[in-house]
Amino acid sequence: MYFKSMGILILCFMFIACEEAEEAKKEADCAAALITLTTATDSFNTKFDNGTATKAECDDLIIKAQAYSDCLPEGEDKTEMLAMIAQISSVCAILSN
Repeated sequence: MYFKSMGILILCFMFIACEEAEEAKKEADCAAALITLTTATDSFNTKFDNGTATKAECDDLIIKAQAYSDCLPEGEDKTEMLAMIAQISSVCAILSN
């Protein structure tokens, strides 16, 4: 009986550890998505200011912004990010390739 209880206890600890590892990986992936988005935004803004931004670059920025917004929990930050994506989309519509 003791070993059976210990086995169940060990399985519970393993389950908790796996969930924590998955959460840590998700946080790392979201941090990477934010860095990617920040870099793409800086690059796009520079090109936009210089008049050299293309629709393809703008569309790529939207993809990166959407990837980051997928990481955000429901709430004000996600709502603002989705609104920003809509604004960027309107800019993309006027750019040429």
